Amino acid sequence: MTMKATITKAVDNAFSSAGDLAVSAILSNKSVTDYSFSTGKVVSSVVSVPTKVIITSTSSTSRGGAKVIGIIKSGETIDIYDTLTVGKISYNIESFVDNGYTIDLNLVKESI
Repeated sequence: MTMKATITKAVDNAFSSAGDLAVSAILSNKSVTDYSFSTGKVVSSVVSVPTKVIITSTSSTSRGGAKVIGIIKSGETIDIYDTLTVGKISYNIESFVDNGYTIDLNLVKESI
């Protein structure tokens, strides 16, 4: 077994072993396909992918929102226009780091 396969298997085992710490989430990827100059609106589509996320920390922002750090398995295409929905809470992806095995997400929920 290659080193990459060994690490990938270890990540899979870690998410399985995390039990209820790995919660169900929906990763929504928004793709902009066009811009209408006549209406001034962006034409886009959203593709939603179910995933598991492990929330490692939560803190408050200065504006009353929440800043969350989460980890998902690598393999999904992510950009900063995506959102991650956990339960009924939707977070914007502020930034992320993909090491090829896991993706560390910096998530922000703005105060309403």
